[in-house]
Amino acid sequence: MVKSISVVIPNYNGKELLERNLPPLFIALKNVQAKNEIIIVDDASTDQSVDFLESSYPDIIVLRQSTNRGFSPTVNRGINYASNDLIFLMNSDVELTENYFFFMEKYFERSDTFGVTGRTIGLSDSIIQDSGKFPGQLLTGKIYHYNFYIKDPRNYWVPTLYLSGANALIDREKLKCLGGFDEIFAPFYCEDTDLSIRAWRLGYRSYYEHSSICRHPVSATIRKFHLSSHIWIISHRNKLILHAIHLVGLTRIVWNFKVWITLIGRSLVFDWNYLRAFRLYRELKPEIVNSIKRFSAVCHNKPPSIDLILKNLRTEILIHQFVRVSDEMKYNS
Repeated sequence: MVKSISVVIPNYNGKELLERNLPPLFIALKNVQAKNEIIIVDDASTDQSVDFLESSYPDIIVLRQSTNRGFSPTVNRGINYASNDLIFLMNSDVELTENYFFFMEKYFERSDTFGVTGRTIGLSDSIIQDSGKFPGQLLTGKIYHYNFYIKDPRNYWVPTLYLSGANALIDREKLKCLGGFDEIFAPFYCEDTDLSIRAWRLGYRSYYEHSSICRHPVSATIRKFHLSSHIWIISHRNKLILHAIHLVGLTRIVWNFKVWITLIGRSLVFDWNYLRAFRLYRELKPEIVNSIKRFSAVCHNKPPSIDLILKNLRTEILIHQFVRVSDEMKYNS
């Protein structure tokens, strides 16, 4: 690989994960012989993560945060510090295979490539947890996706709706142009979807490489530190934020009407989690407006609507023989 790589890893109480997953990362980087740096941003860990890194890996750059801020702000700090051509975003619970980067070099020969992400499977099996994201949209305007891959891509570069924040190789200049992750989504969820949608709307492309494989445990890291009800609330709040930022015109009107109808229905059955998610979403209305303004500021021309982008992506993918990862084999994070 010709281009240099800055690896950015967010860490929160992940000493055991770093012990296990840093050695495979070094092997994968060595196999492509790219100039590299590893930046670990510690999100106010209370374990021995930082002590372990400083004693065992003195060449790794460790950036400390005094307070726990969540995924987007933590990763953004690493992005802003990075100096190489490409930035590889990697979660501490991801184990790379030795040839992970080998298949990704070609994508950055094109000037419109934003980034590429690989296939995620289990630690001890080949069950697909994460792959390409096939884009869909309901008549109500709601955006959805499911995991897929192309059976025989040959010379076809497979597009994906978004790059997984857990293992994505991204052009640094384009990433910084977009301002990194939108911190409105902190502490977690939907920030990687939003980032790639902004990239698509600017005319950049995101790809999925089936041959680049990493491994991941079935137990999600977030669930170790947060109650399931809190995760549900933040996830649904962020889905509302994502749609409010990117839907426009008639689609936005229809979606907004459906949201209020849903709110009425959830109120009648006393769905307190949904009501709290909606309240948190409404409280962030000024920040949502600011997010829209920040994106508009980097657009030289009026960007295409997300509706058109989703339609074009579906049209492009559907002419190929693709495989939808079945529900029983798909890992729901």
